[in-house]
Amino acid sequence: MTLDSEEIIEEVNGIYEEFDIPQNLREHMMRVAGAVSLICDNWKGPKINKDDAIAAALLHDLGNVVKYDLSSEGRRLVGDDSDIETLKELQQKMVAKYGKDADAASAKMAQEAGVNERVLELIAENGIDHIEDTANSNDMERKILKYCDLRALPRGIGSLDERFEEVRVRYSTRNVFAKALDENQLIAWKETANRIETDIFKNVKKGFKPSSITDKSVSKYIEEFMSE
Repeated sequence: MTLDSEEIIEEVNGIYEEFDIPQNLREHMMRVAGAVSLICDNWKGPKINKDDAIAAALLHDLGNVVKYDLSSEGRRLVGDDSDIETLKELQQKMVAKYGKDADAASAKMAQEAGVNERVLELIAENGIDHIEDTANSNDMERKILKYCDLRALPRGIGSLDERFEEVRVRYSTRNVFAKALDENQLIAWKETANRIETDIFKNVKKGFKPSSITDKSVSKYIEEFMSE
């Protein structure tokens, strides 16, 4: 059975349970979805499908456990206080089933969950390697999803500047995300992210700006997702 986007939103907590998604990862995806919802509620640009964008946000990082840094320092940087042995076991199980590529794992898991083709497409195109194509596309749902993902830090909403600094610090000593070790690549990604931000905020209501997206302003949406 294929789930439409409204059904995904309604059943998201069940999907998380099905895949044993850790609490901090659930919170990240809900935070991204909250930011997506806020932008959609202030949108005045080309027609977009709010449910598709939210559903994709709620599932976009399902497979991220495969790349978790389970060292004490890695866990400190993302504020993860989950049981380490449980996480190790979950990571081993996910890697065995879905592989070590987190983006590919997320797409496989979403497909296994039965999501519709549009949501699967948004998830598959959300990886950082696709950011230039996203910036150059006319797909505003895709741009909103990527932008909100970039605004969601491990401990809350932040600016693009804060996010890319966080990425630089978190991955500076790791090989899992080798491209992040290239400062020039990070600069290029940040410039592209700024282009996406500009494109989005050309199409929102007067007075709504990047600084309008905060932990407080997205909290009501997160509460709604948790209660679904």
